[in-house]
Amino acid sequence: MGNEGRIGIGSTALFTLAGVGVPLLTWWVSGPLMVATGLVAIWGFVPAVQNIFTGNDDAGPGEDIRTLAPSAPSQEPHNSSVPMEVPKWVPNWPLRNLFFSLKPDLQQSKNEADFEALADEIMDKLSTGQLLAWGRAIGSERTLPLFPIPEDYWLRAKLNIWLLDDEPGGGNVLQAGPDSLSAPNKTQYREILINQAQALAEWPNIPAAPITQGQPPTMFEIFKADFAGLAGKFEETDFTFSDGATSKCNTTMLLDFAAGSKFIAFYVPRSDLAKRTYEALAGQATAIATRLDTNIGMSMKRLGEHGMTESSDLVFTGFVHLYCEDSLSVHELSDLTKLFEANGLKLRVKDHNYHTLKLLEWHNSKAK
Repeated sequence: MGNEGRIGIGSTALFTLAGVGVPLLTWWVSGPLMVATGLVAIWGFVPAVQNIFTGNDDAGPGEDIRTLAPSAPSQEPHNSSVPMEVPKWVPNWPLRNLFFSLKPDLQQSKNEADFEALADEIMDKLSTGQLLAWGRAIGSERTLPLFPIPEDYWLRAKLNIWLLDDEPGGGNVLQAGPDSLSAPNKTQYREILINQAQALAEWPNIPAAPITQGQPPTMFEIFKADFAGLAGKFEETDFTFSDGATSKCNTTMLLDFAAGSKFIAFYVPRSDLAKRTYEALAGQATAIATRLDTNIGMSMKRLGEHGMTESSDLVFTGFVHLYCEDSLSVHELSDLTKLFEANGLKLRVKDHNYHTLKLLEWHNSKAK
């Protein structure tokens, strides 16, 4: 029992004494005393009565019984000592690889209508924050470092089909820019990267990359894996030069029955004769492609289709993919491209820089 209860009981007793003492003290004395002690008794005795009915006898001096009742559950978010695990996405996958994963034949066809359809789908993910992107903004004097691209940028932006360029990171070409002169953000970007794990979560039907073994992929393994989804035939091609020196390379004719096209790819291993082999390929690639095409004799019928498609019905695009271990200079690439063009061929070189990019992708995938 608290002090108020005791005061109430004492005041009640005093009130009783004052009442009993009326005959002795007269009403002029006991009357005011009874009024004063009565007020004190009411003030002090009410908490005691509340304690009796509520069963709470712990209220201290000056405490309202209501303050001792259990508090309602807090509506504020719970602050746990264990922090929430929020994925930290990092840029590790060229945006062009997402296009090629969603539509593999786009890598050879570069079909603008197919590109635009995929670009619209990807832009929806970018503008809503479901897919993050990083890029190098093109400044007036230099290209700026890799930096996150704001979500609202994609509301008035346009992806450029040039980003499908085969150079690592899409090369130095313009990959994204404003959709018109009235766009509020007129920044232009090159080398746009995304996070592979985040992209695969948004498009779960994308097949896993074929290179997931315990050792980093060699350039020859990349050569075989890049076109794993296409039909083809691998063989070795030998070269003998005028001075009697010999070299060899791995050759494959790739058949894309869905696109109705075919192209050729070479892997030239590291050697002192590698650059002479590149030049020899420029003059012999068409003859090699014709020989391989004759020897393949493959037919394909897709599920639900009527009629068979023969490999001889596919159109040779003239594209030549050259995989090599060297790191070619800009001047060497230019001379080699012109040499292939003189023979009616379109060269796509994947050299040491491309191998480095693939190794980076592999290490990122192993770190997850």
